[in-house]
Amino acid sequence: MAAVARLGRVLGSGVSIGGFIAPRAGVLHEFRVSNFWRAGFVPSLRTLSTSPSTLNTSTSTLPLGTSITEECTIEGKTFVFETGKLARLADGTALFKSGDTHAMATSVASRKLNEGQDFMPLQVEYRERLNAVGRIPSTFNRREGAPKDREVLMMRAIDRAIRPLFPKGFFYETQVLNSIMSADESQETDVACINAASAALTVSDIPWNGPVGAVRLAIVEGEMVVAPSIDQIEAAELNLLYACTAERALMIEAAGTNGGVPDDVFAAALERAHSAAVQMIPPQLRLAERAGKEKRVVP
Repeated sequence: MAAVARLGRVLGSGVSIGGFIAPRAGVLHEFRVSNFWRAGFVPSLRTLSTSPSTLNTSTSTLPLGTSITEECTIEGKTFVFETGKLARLADGTALFKSGDTHAMATSVASRKLNEGQDFMPLQVEYRERLNAVGRIPSTFNRREGAPKDREVLMMRAIDRAIRPLFPKGFFYETQVLNSIMSADESQETDVACINAASAALTVSDIPWNGPVGAVRLAIVEGEMVVAPSIDQIEAAELNLLYACTAERALMIEAAGTNGGVPDDVFAAALERAHSAAVQMIPPQLRLAERAGKEKRVVP
């Protein structure tokens, strides 16, 4: 820890281990830590210019530390979209809040097209960390390892919801990274990440024909419940994950128990899910109006 303290004195205030440091006096420092706990810890430093030509911020008109929020209420439950405070170096960043579950998504796309590229190289990441629920892994499992099967399935769900809306011929390498910042363990996090990813792409300069709204709906004892708790999902006759634009459905996942539900009930559930999901779209559009970038022109 003495080495960390020395590093803080060298770089000045605002130091954050493992990431970027806020711009200070026209200079941005980035440091990478290797063999952090070994004796003789020496970080490598790199200095970047913060001129407008090289520093790309998602909300460049906002002072550091400030944010813009928009919200919507669906059946008595409030959902919040936020941008501007975190991950300002990404092309687009958004935080989605549902109760005490907060999901952050960042979107970045290359500005250089690889020679011979003839497909959309989209990479979607989703990771769950124990620190989201206030726990620290044991020493043996400190790194938390490769993505679990659940995380891989989440990545696929997010990918299916956003991939169809990239314009035809957009073959630039694109990454959408999703992280759970906090989780109250009472609700699933996939809906939060789909909405966060949609908002991050909407406020970015990446060409994308969104936004997308996503909800989860469950039928519990014959009643339709939007944004059900995990306990309600486990007891549900139908568990439906639905993502759409204002005009059409994009992604549907459904699971039933005890023989499922009749066709007419399933059709009614789709209509109810669509009417709820589209309410996630206006706050994203308002967020883009207030903090969004002008979209790039695709050659």
